[in-house]
Amino acid sequence: MACGVPVISSNAKAMQEVVGNAGIIIDTKDVDGFTQAMRGITEDDSLAQHYQLTGLRRANDFSWKQCAQETLKCYEKIL
Repeated sequence: MACGVPVISSNAKAMQEVVGNAGIIIDTKDVDGFTQAMRGITEDDSLAQHYQLTGLRRANDFSWKQCAQETLKCYEKIL
């Protein structure tokens, strides 16, 4: 997402949390769904652009600094 590439992801919980609505989420075992999503992204420029832009905005929600701060909060809570 941070590179401006449309994301197609499995519906694993952690991936759903990260991708949110900024990518296409497909059931892990849905081979046809992944195929259709890849076709859609490569054949529909407006769809690809939509996920490029929403992905870039979503990627801005994450940073190493924020990760470190949240990890520190967890450690402080435990101690």
